[in-house]
Amino acid sequence: NVFSLDFADGYFDGYWSFGVIEHFWGGYQSIFDEARRVLRNNGYFFLTVPCMSPLRKLKAMLGVYPSWGGGELEPEGFYQFMLPIDEIHAALAHAGFQVLESSVIQAASGAKQEFGALWKLAEIFAKLTGSQNALYSDWVESMIGGAVGHIALVAAQLHKS
Repeated sequence: NVFSLDFADGYFDGYWSFGVIEHFWGGYQSIFDEARRVLRNNGYFFLTVPCMSPLRKLKAMLGVYPSWGGGELEPEGFYQFMLPIDEIHAALAHAGFQVLESSVIQAASGAKQEFGALWKLAEIFAKLTGSQNALYSDWVESMIGGAVGHIALVAAQLHKS
């Protein structure tokens, strides 16, 4: 239970949360507060979440994604949120963490999810030209990674007062 861990205060030097917080309709601030409780001062918190990349923000403004209506009750079919990185940073700061590093990763996965058929054409082109490795890793990550990345990777450190 990530909201109430069965460990003493200050028990851990590090806390990993990979692909967890985005699945809770009621939010994740209390998860951050619990991480703060079980971490020692100067402990590290690492997390990943599907992020609202610039491409996804644009698609959301255009109404491409379904709207959940903003109600308090979790709608049927809800699976996860895509979270804005600045919102994650603010929630971490509220819980006493300092963000040390934050980056958008897995651009190829994000592009594949967001471009669908266009991505399939790029895969075919890559196979025909023998440039598949460059297309998937080097070019996508370096050229458009920040714009289409699928996941935010955040490293933070706890500073208890």
